[in-house]
Amino acid sequence: MRARSWIATLSGAAVVATFGVVGAGLATSARADASSTTPILVSAGNLTFSTLSSPATFTYSGAPALPAQDITTARDKCSLATSGTSFVSFDAEPAATNAKASFANASMGVLSANKKTGTACYQVNADAGESLSWQLDQSATGPLATLYGPARANSANFDINLAGNAVIMADFYNGSHRVGGAEMQSGFSAPQDLYNSYDQLFICNSTSNSGPQSGYNNNCYWHIDPIAAGAGLDPNDLSLAGYDTTQPGALTWDRVVLTAKVGQFSVQGGAQWPASLGEHRTQLFLYSLAQGTLDCTGTTPTVSNDGNVTSIRVQRLDNGVATSDGCQPIPYSLTASGGSGTFHKPATGTQVSAQFVVTFTRTIAPPSGGTTVSFPIPALKINWEDGGVTGGAATVNTLTSCPATLYQPGPAFTYGGVPADFSPMDGTQYACQFGEQQTELADGSLQVVDFVYLTGDAKFAY
Repeated sequence: MRARSWIATLSGAAVVATFGVVGAGLATSARADASSTTPILVSAGNLTFSTLSSPATFTYSGAPALPAQDITTARDKCSLATSGTSFVSFDAEPAATNAKASFANASMGVLSANKKTGTACYQVNADAGESLSWQLDQSATGPLATLYGPARANSANFDINLAGNAVIMADFYNGSHRVGGAEMQSGFSAPQDLYNSYDQLFICNSTSNSGPQSGYNNNCYWHIDPIAAGAGLDPNDLSLAGYDTTQPGALTWDRVVLTAKVGQFSVQGGAQWPASLGEHRTQLFLYSLAQGTLDCTGTTPTVSNDGNVTSIRVQRLDNGVATSDGCQPIPYSLTASGGSGTFHKPATGTQVSAQFVVTFTRTIAPPSGGTTVSFPIPALKINWEDGGVTGGAATVNTLTSCPATLYQPGPAFTYGGVPADFSPMDGTQYACQFGEQQTELADGSLQVVDFVYLTGDAKFAY
């Protein structure tokens, strides 16, 4: 997910080729397209909890491939221990009883001082007032980071082992906002009124007896749909005050709290189910939020900034090579901060020949105590963030002028003229500068507008 990203930054170097006028063929003052300003959810893969082997694991299907998070039993023979990649952190209630997440017998639950004699330490118990919470890593550079920010969940499947006519409440949070809920009812507790009338209701299937342990007969595979109005969203929830639930991604969640309201339960990952019934691993379906999509000839909004990079805008051109499925929209994010502007897009499959023109505006101030800008001005550089290899160091290049084989005044671009050493068709990315405008401002600073051609979405190669 994090490959195929680039960032333009500034540093001192020789001035690049300068053109006084930009041709009419580019949307130099274009209005952003509706699709480019409408945020969309982009699949970021699945996070799967499996107890089919030892140790139990959380594995992530997103890219780049990362080691699993192993879940084991600590030395006290019940507390949960974790190692490897920290996709998820765990917590438990009630805090006053030193409650903590537990794991034993391929089951995850809560260990607390409220446990009664004869109660399994790896269950979540209603009579002990227990809750188990999972928190997805939300750090900007963490294992669930994507081109568009940390991934969050919008739906899930939980493999739940039940006892005592269990009733379970699931509360979902986006940061501090409770964005929705769901309830599972089982055994003689079903059906009954919901604890929260807005929550999604799931009644466990008839093969789950919710009584004494009986293999997979005590398990239920609980599917939770995306939170929406009429599907888990409580409009009266005070945590939603001032929070716009209509925005795309607003109802995705990074934390789930599972509470036993009746009976007991534990979270499992498929170990109880016979192979003949298929896999029943616990899964979270993850998404990230792109700012919009760019179709061919589409233009992003101009993103402004109060740093020395004052704005950045991206226009998509026609694909360089025609494909059977034609031009397809590409999700993106576009930001400007301090001395840089960043354009992120994913690997785009058949859209490998997508071409873009980036309009990059920066303001260069005179040196301290001076009244005019010093020349030569800093050249524009491009930072291939993944270094061409997933997880590799960044590779920074000074942008050179577009070759005549690629760029013709007008402007026009001949895709076949991309230098052979950088052809996107053999797995590289390419960028070059084809124009620059300079305007002296009243305060003596210099406004520089750079025009950059970009193509490719595969690895940068030497």
